[in-house]
Amino acid sequence: VLGMSIDGGIPITKWWTLQFHSELVYSQFRANLYNVQLDNSGIYWQIAPTNQFQLPNKWSAEISGSYQTSAPSGQFIIIPAGMINIALAKKLYNDRLTIKASLNDVFFTFQPGGEIKGLNNSDASWLSYLDTRVFNLSASYRFKEGKALAARKQSAAEAERARVKL
Repeated sequence: VLGMSIDGGIPITKWWTLQFHSELVYSQFRANLYNVQLDNSGIYWQIAPTNQFQLPNKWSAEISGSYQTSAPSGQFIIIPAGMINIALAKKLYNDRLTIKASLNDVFFTFQPGGEIKGLNNSDASWLSYLDTRVFNLSASYRFKEGKALAARKQSAAEAERARVKL
């Protein structure tokens, strides 16, 4: 397996930030399976952007997703799959309480499957119907303001000397 990836965040505007991950990977699998010589290799590409939007009145929204092209993986050739997710959040009580609603796989498109290679005189494939469309409603509460830790006044060696009274 040989690949490269890129991750980053770009402030598009004052109210819109784009976080992204993408990778390009070459994968090769060579083996003798069931007396069949298998050489399954190829390149796949994956991308996963997240768009975050700061809206008026302490509202925020998010649109994210992922997509992967056809990918070799061992004895399998995985079919392309992807999904889109959305979320909406509201901050309340001096930003201490956040209520968030999110929906994953909005269009129910993340249905992995593929073809199985290296089977003598036969063809095999599969398709999975997963429970990927999920609605979440969450609440989080911050009880206290965080404070920075105070700087150490002595080194570890000084603390050890004090402990053994040298």
